[in-house]
Amino acid sequence: MSYSQDLTRRAFLKASGAAVGLVGLGVPAVSGAQAVRKGGILRYAHGADVLNFDPAQLPAGNYAMLWTLYDTLIRFDPKYKATPQLAESWEFADGGKRLRMKLRKGVTFH
Repeated sequence: MSYSQDLTRRAFLKASGAAVGLVGLGVPAVSGAQAVRKGGILRYAHGADVLNFDPAQLPAGNYAMLWTLYDTLIRFDPKYKATPQLAESWEFADGGKRLRMKLRKGVTFH
């Protein structure tokens, strides 16, 4: 039996619909699901090695790990409001032609 078959759009939509239907009925997605609790340890398994640590050349299979390896100057929240990360503050100068950012102590942006 071969598991390398391509998933058709129709099969994907059927499986997605079934999953959404089960969630709608209150069927837990994972057997033995427990109540959510704060704290603890998150264990994450990734099926492939990290092939390259250069974010510009990161393979698609490793893209999900980009934000766990690197930080940005700012990030945007779900409402697209800029929030500080490596930059503590920023201001536009020269009529918006320049952007000055104050970096957190102890970090280097490059």
